[in-house]
Amino acid sequence: MSSSIALYVIINLLWIPGAAFAIYSNLALERARRWTWGRCAALIAISILFPGIGIALFLNLQAWLGVFGAASPGLLFFGAILLCSSATAACLTWATGSKLVGRRTHIAGGIAATLALPFSFSGALGPFGPILALLLLLAAAIVWHAIVATTLSRWAYNTLAHAIDHCAECGYDLKGLRSKTCPECGAAIRAPAKSGRR
Repeated sequence: MSSSIALYVIINLLWIPGAAFAIYSNLALERARRWTWGRCAALIAISILFPGIGIALFLNLQAWLGVFGAASPGLLFFGAILLCSSATAACLTWATGSKLVGRRTHIAGGIAATLALPFSFSGALGPFGPILALLLLLAAAIVWHAIVATTLSRWAYNTLAHAIDHCAECGYDLKGLRSKTCPECGAAIRAPAKSGRR
């Protein structure tokens, strides 16, 4: 299995986690009652664009650095993953309104990028080098998505739990209040959606 075949496989496999990200990020927004068409479109755009942008960035950097004989696939993937993860973190911070989600996405990007560094030494590992490199990149993708998906799930849970007992407009604590309007801002108090479970 040559390095070119390995890279071709990576390029094609990157669209699968991209689609998974679009699904679980939009489900988290829906669960937290923060879903809008604008946020949905932004997250789908991120999921479609950034796998391709990351690979294009990697290939362009490799070609540019190759002129100087300094190309290092691991370092290039490190940079590409960090840039794409940072852009995703910015999008998620905007979509969720949570800086914590953004920070944890940055952390996930750093961990995933570090896992990609050994890609530099795949040529020194003999015939199994490209396969091991693919496994490392797969592990990096799994770790990134596990951290981001878990973070979004917890954010959605906490946001919904807070929304049930607080005013949706100003965040005033409504526990024990029997009025139908918020005493702080005067907004109508919306009853929490009933769960389908019994």
